[in-house]
Amino acid sequence: MAKRLRAPKGTLVNPKKGFLEILWLILRFPFVALFALLRWIVLFIRWLFLLPGRFLRWLTLKLRFSLSFKIIALFILNGIVIVFLAFFFGAVFYYNSRYSLDFIFVGIIPLGTIAYIYVTYRGMRRILEPIQEINLQLRSIQAEDLSQRLNTADAKDELRDLSIAINELLNRIETAMSSQRAFVSNASHELRTPLSVLRGYADLLERWGSSDPEVLHESLRAITQESRDMSKLVDHLLFLSRVDDHRQQISFTNLNLSDLFEDLLQETIVLDRGAHPITVNIAPNVMYFADETLLKECFRIFLDNARKYTPDGKGIYLSLDHTDEEIIVEFEDRGIGIEPEHQNHIFERFYRSDSSRTRSTGGSGLGLSIAKSILDMHQASVELWSEPNVGTHFRILLPTKRGI
Repeated sequence: MAKRLRAPKGTLVNPKKGFLEILWLILRFPFVALFALLRWIVLFIRWLFLLPGRFLRWLTLKLRFSLSFKIIALFILNGIVIVFLAFFFGAVFYYNSRYSLDFIFVGIIPLGTIAYIYVTYRGMRRILEPIQEINLQLRSIQAEDLSQRLNTADAKDELRDLSIAINELLNRIETAMSSQRAFVSNASHELRTPLSVLRGYADLLERWGSSDPEVLHESLRAITQESRDMSKLVDHLLFLSRVDDHRQQISFTNLNLSDLFEDLLQETIVLDRGAHPITVNIAPNVMYFADETLLKECFRIFLDNARKYTPDGKGIYLSLDHTDEEIIVEFEDRGIGIEPEHQNHIFERFYRSDSSRTRSTGGSGLGLSIAKSILDMHQASVELWSEPNVGTHFRILLPTKRGI
């Protein structure tokens, strides 16, 4: 076994102690021991006073007790602790002194009441600490950054339920704000293009229009077309704005969907000019209670999309049928189809699934979102099947019984 070496005396590791230092070390031990004992007594009493609050805090983390239950339990537990201490110290003073019992309780009861109020206040603050934390976290959330969320892991009472509800509200607000920013950005982009075209042709007219009839004719034609497109885009934006604000007026009337589809079919044949063979299956005298103008615009959007995104020579299928519970409308084409990753987003505003769906085809990315809004007004649902380079099939279900 190796011999343990000690540092030489007088060094920092083993300093040399004088006689007075050794004497002080011997004499101060009783004072240090007494101070430590008193300190431990004070800490024990303080721990005893705070025990109810800590016990309730532990219950908060382990069990799902309501906030009102914890507050009531705090008052009861603190009262039990104070009464126990009052009887304990009263008995000690009574049996170890000459004071009368009345004098002891006259002195102890006010002190116990003050201690009860103090420890109850501290316990209440401990119980209500999560409210202060929620307050601070909510104050730190700004409109520019709504990604922050409240912590829901430290409580299992009503405050946790409140935090979860606030987080869900923040999720909805963040989604709405993101949609609003995207809507404004996309609308600005869509309006900027026709405005740039109008300004370009106006400059062309100013320079060459008076002397060149061909330039004059081309410029007027382009300005007219762009004005119509921009007017249509503005109408779509206003419609969606009214839908969002629940200000869109809707007039329900009994209408014959079979006649409505016959009118749409004639419009499509005129616009299509024989580019696509159209197969129809329209059940006769299908009556429905709906807004004729809105529903006709909705079906026109589906037909226009089928015509625009189907190559010439490939067919389009239109069907109208009904059961006792619902009316079934189907639009099917043999067009370019939709990729699977885009199918869940096609009803979003300004969404285009690929580069072929641009303004050159006459679309702004608002048509299907408007159609979906109209179907929602009629409590209808829409189903989609699509495969790239094979075709797209929309199936609309209009309920015959619904609450209006």
